[in-house]
Amino acid sequence: MIKNAYEVYKFCYSKGNVVEIPREWKITNNFYWHEAFLNELKSDGLPFYDVFQRIQGAAERFQVIRERIGKPFIIHSWYRCPQHNKRAGSSAGLSMHCYGTAIDFHINGVTDKEVRREILLTGVLCRIEDGTTGWVHIDNGNPYIPDGYKFGLFKA
Repeated sequence: MIKNAYEVYKFCYSKGNVVEIPREWKITNNFYWHEAFLNELKSDGLPFYDVFQRIQGAAERFQVIRERIGKPFIIHSWYRCPQHNKRAGSSAGLSMHCYGTAIDFHINGVTDKEVRREILLTGVLCRIEDGTTGWVHIDNGNPYIPDGYKFGLFKA
């Protein structure tokens, strides 16, 4: 059952957290709301509504990639509140995970290099971290950096 950002935010607001999202609630045909909030804790609280909107937008963009590749993405991390980002060991000052526009994932039976190549072939505008092992990072880019922010492969 596909739910939009507003419906999911209202539900989470009533609960005061994101960890109780029903597992069957989808963002798109292949992405689920609970995947977007993996590893968040009740104590992390509730993100603002715009985070839910950005997650939905990212899922719609990444759905095109998912359909092209034709295999499930095993999500490792998507949205991270600042506390979660620190727990994950990230040193990125402007981590796109904190905005809900980045995912780390792998695809069973496909190398990271092959996944990166397939993403580039889709033509979807996104950034792809190069050089990771065991997972792939993609994000929608950072709207707060006006110049010099390139789509395609990047080194962290």
